[in-house]
Amino acid sequence: MDMELAGLFDANLSGHSSESKPEEGFATWEDEVEGWIEKFNSSPEASKLFLEVVLEEKNGETLGLMLPSIAEKVDAVKSIREVCYGILKKSTSRVARKAACEAIALLAEKETDQETRLRWGNLVVLLQMLEEPQFHLIKPVLGFIDKLVGECVAAAEETENGADLDVFGWHYGQIAFEKALKHTNGWIRVWTLQKAAHLPVVLFKKDTDFISEHLIPALNGVDNLWRLVEKRNFELDVFLIDFTTLLVNIKTVPLLRSLLRSLTQSWSPVPLYFFSVMLTKFGDFHAFEATDFPEMRRAISGALKIQHLPLKYKTIANLISFFFKATEWDAESIWFVPEMLSSMDYNLADKLLMDVITANKGKLPEVPLSDILRRGKQYFENDTVARLPFFGWVALPFVPAKFEEFEESKELLLSGENEALVMLALYGAEGRFKLNKFSDLDNETSAAFMASYLNTCRTNMVYRSTFESVVKRSILPSELVLHKFVEILSSSEDLDPQFETFLNNSFYSMLSYVDVLREKGIPVVERLKKSLSGDLVDASPETHDLFLSRLRLYDRMLEDEENVIPGLCQLCLDEMYRTSGWEWMKMLFSLISKTINSQVPNINKQISILKSLKSVVGEFQKSIHYLPAIDAFFEVLFTSEARNTDEAVNIFLKFINDASLNPSIAVLLSEFAAVNYKKLSVDWVKPVIELAKFGPIPNHDMKITSAAFEKVFENRVMRDYYATNLDRFHLSTKICRLTGISLAQKMCEELGFPYRQRFLVESLQCVKQIMQLQNRSFGLSVSHREQTRITQLLLLLHEFFPNDGEDVDAELYDYLVNCLLDKCQQYSITLLVEWMIVRICLKFDATYAKFLTLVGELAKKRTGSVTSWLNVVMHVTRTKGTEEEVARFFSIVFPWCSAQNFTIRCTAIAALNVVYHQFKANPWISRFEHIETLLNFNLEPAGNSKRIVEQLTSDFYFKHFDPVADFCLEAVLKTLPQKTGMAEDEQIGRDVIQLAGRLCTTPAFHPKDSIMAIAPSIVYSGLGKSNCCAPSMQQDKKLSEEFVDRDLLSFQRKINVKNGRQVEQTNGDKSLIVVATLIDKAANLGGLARTSEIFGVEKMVVANEAIRESKDFQALSMSAENWLSIEQVSKQDLETYLLKLREEGYKIVAAEQTNNSVSLEVYQFPEKTCILLGDEKEGVSTKLLRLVDQTVEISQIGKTRSLNVHVSASLFIHTYAQQHLIE
Repeated sequence: MDMELAGLFDANLSGHSSESKPEEGFATWEDEVEGWIEKFNSSPEASKLFLEVVLEEKNGETLGLMLPSIAEKVDAVKSIREVCYGILKKSTSRVARKAACEAIALLAEKETDQETRLRWGNLVVLLQMLEEPQFHLIKPVLGFIDKLVGECVAAAEETENGADLDVFGWHYGQIAFEKALKHTNGWIRVWTLQKAAHLPVVLFKKDTDFISEHLIPALNGVDNLWRLVEKRNFELDVFLIDFTTLLVNIKTVPLLRSLLRSLTQSWSPVPLYFFSVMLTKFGDFHAFEATDFPEMRRAISGALKIQHLPLKYKTIANLISFFFKATEWDAESIWFVPEMLSSMDYNLADKLLMDVITANKGKLPEVPLSDILRRGKQYFENDTVARLPFFGWVALPFVPAKFEEFEESKELLLSGENEALVMLALYGAEGRFKLNKFSDLDNETSAAFMASYLNTCRTNMVYRSTFESVVKRSILPSELVLHKFVEILSSSEDLDPQFETFLNNSFYSMLSYVDVLREKGIPVVERLKKSLSGDLVDASPETHDLFLSRLRLYDRMLEDEENVIPGLCQLCLDEMYRTSGWEWMKMLFSLISKTINSQVPNINKQISILKSLKSVVGEFQKSIHYLPAIDAFFEVLFTSEARNTDEAVNIFLKFINDASLNPSIAVLLSEFAAVNYKKLSVDWVKPVIELAKFGPIPNHDMKITSAAFEKVFENRVMRDYYATNLDRFHLSTKICRLTGISLAQKMCEELGFPYRQRFLVESLQCVKQIMQLQNRSFGLSVSHREQTRITQLLLLLHEFFPNDGEDVDAELYDYLVNCLLDKCQQYSITLLVEWMIVRICLKFDATYAKFLTLVGELAKKRTGSVTSWLNVVMHVTRTKGTEEEVARFFSIVFPWCSAQNFTIRCTAIAALNVVYHQFKANPWISRFEHIETLLNFNLEPAGNSKRIVEQLTSDFYFKHFDPVADFCLEAVLKTLPQKTGMAEDEQIGRDVIQLAGRLCTTPAFHPKDSIMAIAPSIVYSGLGKSNCCAPSMQQDKKLSEEFVDRDLLSFQRKINVKNGRQVEQTNGDKSLIVVATLIDKAANLGGLARTSEIFGVEKMVVANEAIRESKDFQALSMSAENWLSIEQVSKQDLETYLLKLREEGYKIVAAEQTNNSVSLEVYQFPEKTCILLGDEKEGVSTKLLRLVDQTVEISQIGKTRSLNVHVSASLFIHTYAQQHLIE
């Protein structure tokens, strides 16, 4: 043991010079080991000192290797275990950690109790295997995790969860979980996280740091979550439930405080949402107080950074719910609640959180009315009026039920004091003021208040800022108030610019609640028109806000072209270069949309305007206003007469392409096209096809974001509040595709022959281009997905395509036949093609007759295509169902029952079986008794053949599929893709069909009596050449038990400290140098470096040392260059170098075949050997062979000329190591 570890110490594993001496004055490695042994035996502080030294980066590799030798010879077992625990817990050195494992194993051998010995041994095996990166090495020992947890639970119950490092317990179990959670293989990490969710609560009864320091951080990232989504079978939902259950069952104050601290860290948006979902499951448990409010603020601030509004507000609502229930409120701290609520949209907060707060109102502290008014007034003075709408949620239980119950309420209301607005906020929050009237105030008082309020607003900026957040929500909309605004805005009075701006903006906001009567709003429009027409260009910086407020209100109230200001379109275009705020930009887009056709009739000028507006949209690309900007832009584009130009179509196609990064854009585009389809020319057919086949392959972020949205929209409030398709990110790709399909059907149905012809031509051209791509045969590749989508579109449109009345379009027929002949097709495409052919053959007898004669050509070109021919004939026969058709079917299919091709033979037998049994009850079936005899005879008695036939006859496609009755959107877009192995994101289900299928002419859903959707897919469910991303983590229970019971060394294990490479440094005469200067390929040199390091080569010589930085080199070296001495010797200097080695006593051995070469099997290498390797093509040159002491060859049996140079060198190196280095 000592000799082995001494070799490792002196072999420069730490990267220091081999001449470096052990520290503290020790002459040799053995002396230093003895010195430490003496310290461990004499001083209880030795373990701390040793651990401190080992954890220093420069000592980890060298000093850590002494640990097994020390463990063998000292009696202080507890001290050694403390050191081992510290190294395993903190050391960054892999070698040091392996040495610690070996030391624990050696200590385990000293245990007298067999159970204890086995327990420590299992831990060592698990820790060592978790050091390995390869999945296949680790998977067999994953069963040890369950055994480890069970032993930790037993130890925790015995020791009350103590942390005695000399006793096996959960502190050692944590190390295993930590290593597994940080493993290089992501599937190991996520499997461990799932296991951790099932950890017994007893392990955390005293310490929950493991949860906050390791499990929660493991949630904060895309990696683990997307893997849970990838596994399907609702594993993400199951994990969230399991992990939540673990947290709720522990539920201690320290745990909740650590969870709060975790929330203040930087979180990815979607993981933060899922974490917030878990937190809502905590019941009332007071763990927080006022001192925790700063951390709550930081947590909510983090959630405010989430880009998607539904995710943002649901996350904030979840956090507020958690904080509200976990805090013990008093009369002072309760005012933090409005502050939290002010981070949310008021109406959504009202729907999501009012129930939570209402349910706990009985637990709120009583607040004096004077304190309520004082606190509310502070919101004005501190400019935090955004909190005031939520003020009443807390204060209202302690406010009189009716307004007049306030002492001197009317006087207070008309006083102009801030308390008046506080009262209005309180009553407005509870909804005590009804729409369009004051429930508790008479009109005289209301009018007086409004007059007083607006008069105060002339000079009081605070009052102006409170209008939107307080007054409007409290008492508006009200016709009385609206008319008061109309009165002021219609007057001839010259208003202060800032006051008029306030009035314009406030009136604009009020109009979103209720429309002013048209005749009463005309004076306002006339005033605005007059003020804007006075000088269209004059908008100095001082009056710019006023100008824009007038323009926006004018846009809102403009109802007909009679009131359009001349030159307004150009004015808005000019203004776009001076304005940056989106609210103003939105107004300018709207006005341009209303005036572009009347004021800019020239098409070329309209195109120029569209290009300018497109550039403006691009400026918002990295902001939250990008989607609204696109919306406003396409409103202009589809309104303009230039919408059918090539430029407009190309702009649309450009945005579809960009939508791959943001699918919500595609939804927006599809809805614009659907609304305006009657105005679109035939040139829009291609963009519609692009919509129908739209859909990028979802990346990891998109997958977990979609999963989060799906969970958000399980909430009815969220579904109702975010009711538009644009808000449904998780369905956006599917909505776009279905809208495109619906639009294509509607255009074919209503817009006539040119559109039908163009859809056929463009669809076939598109799919032919896809079929030229090389990766189309790989399941779920972009090509496979797009061809499936186009084929779905063709199937749903085929009834509209032109024909001569007797036969289908020749180009479509040729395409379908070529699909059958294509050996690369996936089932998701082949079954759609067969379905289309069946429906065409049912419609056109001439086409069916032509198809029946096609079988010979199919058999010659691709034998496997005959199975598709059989499928089509079977379904046509089953659908027609006449005696004549059945007779023809039996006569043409029966010969194929004896076909040489196995697949064809099985398909023919299965087809005969299905058709015969379908019509068995008909009286005319007696004509075909020979068929029944043959079927009963069992044409394929062999096990495999019989099984295939039985599977085919039980499969949905043979047994339950009806090409006519099942022809619906659900079958084409959901059922068939699902049963042919397509990913879930390729399946358009009922929810999307209900949202976006309104224009479709095809029936939406399966008939009630159809069982196609629930029938099993036995034969057609696989995807060819599709790698399963998520590996199976299931453990064979019997196998796992066998592993646990075997000797520890029965596992496949890589190099370990105790049994690793042995470089005998005590005998200086043994040395191996490998000269690879003549080798050029980096991959060969990388593999050679790995072999050399493993078998103890002292030095490897290369032509250029920079080769070690090559990726090809590193891919095979596996970091061996960090441990192996590499020297640079150029080809020009090689001869001199070899002569120098000979002078130092080395024998030069060349790996080469010559007249006097010796076989490697019998050659005895000298102790000091230099192996000279030749280049990949020419070997060792004649010039260098003259310097060689011996040439050695490898005996061969086969006919191949030679081995790869790396393989040859590996055999030489291993032979040398066997003879001199390995005992």
